[in-house]
Amino acid sequence: MIMGQKSCRVAALDIGTTKICALQAVMNEDGTIRRLGLGRVPSSGLRAGQVSDIDALAVAIRDAVDRCQKDSGKAIKSVYVGLAGNHAISKNAEMVVNISSSGGVKNKDIERAIEAATQSISAGDNRYRLINRIITGFTVDNVPVQNPLGMHGRNLGVKLHLVYANKHSLQNILASLHRASLNCVEVILESYASGLALLDEEMMNAGVVLVDIGGGTTDIAVFSGGSLVYTDVVPYAGEMVTNDLSDFLRCSFDEAECVKKSYARESAAQNPQWQQQQITVRNVITGQHTNHSLGDLTIPIEARVEEILTMVQEKLVKNNIYAYGIARGVVLTGGTALMPIVQQTAQRIFSNSQYSLGLRGIQGPPAVCVGKPLPHFKSMNDMSDFPCYATVLGLAYYGLSGTSIAASSPYGRTWWQTVSDFFARMCGLR
Repeated sequence: MIMGQKSCRVAALDIGTTKICALQAVMNEDGTIRRLGLGRVPSSGLRAGQVSDIDALAVAIRDAVDRCQKDSGKAIKSVYVGLAGNHAISKNAEMVVNISSSGGVKNKDIERAIEAATQSISAGDNRYRLINRIITGFTVDNVPVQNPLGMHGRNLGVKLHLVYANKHSLQNILASLHRASLNCVEVILESYASGLALLDEEMMNAGVVLVDIGGGTTDIAVFSGGSLVYTDVVPYAGEMVTNDLSDFLRCSFDEAECVKKSYARESAAQNPQWQQQQITVRNVITGQHTNHSLGDLTIPIEARVEEILTMVQEKLVKNNIYAYGIARGVVLTGGTALMPIVQQTAQRIFSNSQYSLGLRGIQGPPAVCVGKPLPHFKSMNDMSDFPCYATVLGLAYYGLSGTSIAASSPYGRTWWQTVSDFFARMCGLR
């Protein structure tokens, strides 16, 4: 792949349903990423992944960024921003063009192929606008190549994964950033960013499904042949688990959230007596306090998690992800993935033989694991609940590593700058 220009320092912003996280980072000479500052605050102005209050969201964003600046001692003016899957749709496109010169493939040939592939397909819905063009492969005379520049042949082929954002959702996010006095460098699909933080080249080549169980949505990203090839979203995630606990315990949502975190922490610690540990909650109707054992919470948590992961599985089956043998593993991430019950349920669902045997019956059940930080994040191992930070770390890596060819044109003015200006004008920000 052609790489863009590396940045010496970047800031990334993960706008989630339950938290907003800002990270400032640099890349060391050995390629590892070093954290300069981190700011994390509860989310506000979002409901089920959608912006519900621009001003409230702007205040929360500003709070997270201010904390990050205080931690790093360095000002933040521009950020790489993640876009949740419920705001986007994705499609694959490919095109073959003639190589214009006997001197081999030139930049203008690559640009022409990318533009032709982009124009060959549309979102099919005028509410969506193209924001990311992720190159998934090149060919020269039908032979796959990693970097076609300078190669000789008759035809150049390119494959793209195109990400389209809901224009109204994007307008609201950009408006919130503007009110928080921040510029947007690029918007990147969150599931793609999480993949950059969790999946190494070998995993991406072998074929893996990334399941990011966030607060408002569960995002799905399939990587194969070293690139992103499929994305989707399930409109249920950690917030639904909290809602179920609130109903089950007759307590407030905030108290249920604390109970869920306690359940996750104690069950992950593997203390033999954790299921007998007592919790006390206040009934929102009567005001009385009641006691429950943590073990009692397994039934409602497992039921909702099973529903969410079954919906993920059904989408994978419907789109032939297993049938064509491109998913040999499932990697879980997001805060909810820290609960052992989630990992156990995922192992059971994704190991279902009727789904995972493959087209010829030779592919065994995919391995299931919780995503771990890649080696270039080794200096950040103190971020103990790493799955919560996968997206913001991937966004930072995206900006630092020069990966931006995946979503922009390397030939002058970036694709995102054009898109950003378009939406800024629509929002009345410029």
